[in-house]
This record gives sequence, structure tokens and C-alpha cells, in this order.
Amino acid sequence: MNSKNKYVFIIDNSMISANRIFNALSQITNILKVDYASSGIEALQKINDNPPNAVLLDIQLPDMKGTDMLRQIKQI
Repeated sequence: MNSKNKYVFIIDNSMISANRIFNALSQITNILKVDYASSGIEALQKINDNPPNAVLLDIQLPDMKGTDMLRQIKQI
């Protein structure tokens, strides 16, 4: 991935919201990859394997608070 192409990660337990965001981001030309997780645990596994350039994070997830999730992402 070159420096102009970005990888954005969506963490949201609402599939409707995530799909709307995904579709909007997919239209932006310099975003090469958009990925999605519906829980904090799933997101941390994926982000650990491939850290994104940006994260869009729901503040209430089924398995943890968004603020706790943010603290963990910052440590990666």
C-alpha cells in the first residue's frame, strides 16, 4: 500500500450503520481498503494483524465500551 492509499477500519455492532459507512468510504479514491468488525474482540484481532490508518469506532459495543477499545487500540 503506498503512502497515498489508506486503510480504514470500522468497528460498529450495527450492520446498517457499518454498511452505510463502508459504502461511503468505498467511493473515496485514495482509500484502498475498508474492513469491519462488530465486536471489540474481533476488531482487536484484526487490527493487531494489520493496523489501519484510521478507525471509526462505535462508543457502545456488545463486549466493551468504545473508550476502553480506544485505549487498547492506542497500545497497538
